[in-house]
Amino acid sequence: LNDTTFGSDRFPTNGQRRTIVTNDEKQHHKVTLTSSEPCVLLSVDGPTFQSCFESNPLALADMKIRISGKKLELLHVLSHPIGYSSFLKYLQLEYASEGLLFWCAGRTFEDKCRQQLTLL
Repeated sequence: LNDTTFGSDRFPTNGQRRTIVTNDEKQHHKVTLTSSEPCVLLSVDGPTFQSCFESNPLALADMKIRISGKKLELLHVLSHPIGYSSFLKYLQLEYASEGLLFWCAGRTFEDKCRQQLTLL
């Protein structure tokens, strides 16, 4: 979803295949879709996508996990409660959970500092 352009396109109702190519400076995207009913394709750039989820970081993490596939970033996994607990369990089995617990404590400390700064 990074650096794609805004746009929408109505697809035919007769199940025809339609190929859409989105070009930008960094990547070339090619998607083939088949539609049996009218639908709208919407593409959103990265910053706009993130702004849609500013008030719900859990939903943002969930969407990024679903979209990323094999290119998933660890931060997205750690931002999701199920991903965090699963990763922590794995690290505990490997006797290597200290780093993750420290990272979590650092994030908690950072959040508390931000809360204090907003009160000033």
